[in-house]
Amino acid sequence: MRRFAVLLALVASLPYGAEGAGMEQTLTLPHPLKPGANAWLEVRVGPLAPGQRVRVTTSSGELIGAIAPFGPAQRRQSGVYSLPVPADAIHDGVLSVNVAVTQSSAPPRAPTATEVQSLRLLASDAAR
Repeated sequence: MRRFAVLLALVASLPYGAEGAGMEQTLTLPHPLKPGANAWLEVRVGPLAPGQRVRVTTSSGELIGAIAPFGPAQRRQSGVYSLPVPADAIHDGVLSVNVAVTQSSAPPRAPTATEVQSLRLLASDAAR
């Protein structure tokens, strides 16, 4: 019975351990973020298989956004997606993110260079 309880605890912890899977990247703002200004993450995504999505979180696990191109034509080509970044996620002009490819039939994993081609942290010049 004890072995069963240990095995059950191990299996229950697997999804939480998988959340850290992915590519970690630290990005710097091109200029300081002015009070009230907005920042966003520009993600260039390449072809994805049906059911795959690119999930971007802060280093603390806060979801910034998920990208899931819809339709066969959109999944076969590259696209650029903008995700708004909460101001409190940026510290001293730096944002640390975790990028993972998720799919319902597999655990999260780091994207390939083809799946996520680039990340850029951008900021508006003025408050909106």
